[in-house]
Amino acid sequence: LDGNELSSLPPSIGDFSKLEVLSLGYNALSKLPEEIGKLESLRELKLKSNGLLGLPASITSLSKLKVLELTNNKLSELPRDLGKLTE
Repeated sequence: LDGNELSSLPPSIGDFSKLEVLSLGYNALSKLPEEIGKLESLRELKLKSNGLLGLPASITSLSKLKVLELTNNKLSELPRDLGKLTE
């Protein structure tokens, strides 16, 4: 879904619990829904070059996450427990 000028994701994104890779680079996302934390199989989340101002705390539930690309966003802080994702 790279480069599609997406400005938001629906909460139903959380219904894709078997999704392993989600690439959303080069869009216009300023936030992600809390439901992103329900993607229990997610290994890669690519969010480069959006307008993200923050990340939902639920992102720390993604225990299988190996790759998190956040370059070229407007993040001023990260969720406190993000560093616990160490699988």
